[in-house]
Amino acid sequence: MESDNLGVSDHVLREFLARVNVIINCANCDESESIQKIIRVNTLGALQLMNLSKQCRSFKVFLQLSSNWVSSWITPLSIIREKI
Repeated sequence: MESDNLGVSDHVLREFLARVNVIINCANCDESESIQKIIRVNTLGALQLMNLSKQCRSFKVFLQLSSNWVSSWITPLSIIREKI
């Protein structure tokens, strides 16, 4: 998700835009990666897919899933603070 237009050729992109009507994006977080890469891949990747979905001819649904395991170590009712 770090390449423009999904990193595919113009021909494949045209086919994608003509045929795709559902996009499912699953965010992932690998704590060994830098925060910059996590943001680039997860946030900007989702944004890139959303922008491409606006160009799809018969687009219907954008589904965003997020990894639950990234904070599985946190006990119930804990306060989770997001910092960048």
